[in-house]
Amino acid sequence: LQSKVQKHQAFEAGLSANKGRVDGVKTEGEDLIEADHYAAAEIQAKVVEVETNWEKLTDATQVRRDRLQDAHQAQQFFHQVDDLESWLGEVEVQLGSQDLGKDLISVNNLIKKHQQLEGEIGTQQTKMEEILASAAAYRDKQHFLADNIQERAAAITDRFNSLSEPMQLRRDNLEDTLVLQQFYRDVEDELAWVREKEPLATSTDLGQNLTSVQSLASAEFYSRTLHPPPGCNL
Repeated sequence: LQSKVQKHQAFEAGLSANKGRVDGVKTEGEDLIEADHYAAAEIQAKVVEVETNWEKLTDATQVRRDRLQDAHQAQQFFHQVDDLESWLGEVEVQLGSQDLGKDLISVNNLIKKHQQLEGEIGTQQTKMEEILASAAAYRDKQHFLADNIQERAAAITDRFNSLSEPMQLRRDNLEDTLVLQQFYRDVEDELAWVREKEPLATSTDLGQNLTSVQSLASAEFYSRTLHPPPGCNL
């Protein structure tokens, strides 16, 4: 398209350069008619023919220039839509992911990534509005590709709006997974504490005398005081 625009600009430049010659022919013919040349009628016909053909040529040139400009605008519009569609494709893949993390760290990382994605929605919303505004303007000016433009605008709007539900669903799933992983962490901490204290609780050493019994009792007291089970306040 850019090559066609450049060729047309060169053609228009050549047309402008030849306007002087056309005007010169018209002036020459009019002078002959004013001088009562015997072929005045034929000369007049030729002058009219030159004028008519020149107007047709300039009108056709203007139409082609307008059409090329419209095509260039449409190309820019379709590029905007293509870029947004590419972004939508990446987002749809992320929202369709079954990866909800395998531990607290990975879940938190996925939540941060999802929050960034939610932030991008605002930026892309602005681009979406620009596309709709452009499509409306092309429709109002009866752009020769108005139907195609409206079709692409409607399709990209539906696709963009369809993000809302899966976006919320993935956020809910990630938050539920975070709660679950926190529960697993709490359970592991509790089990680790139980495993640590199990040898003392199951020991058959009850002491051989008063001193040893007091020593064992003291050891268990300090163990409970310094290392209480998770969630226990002494």
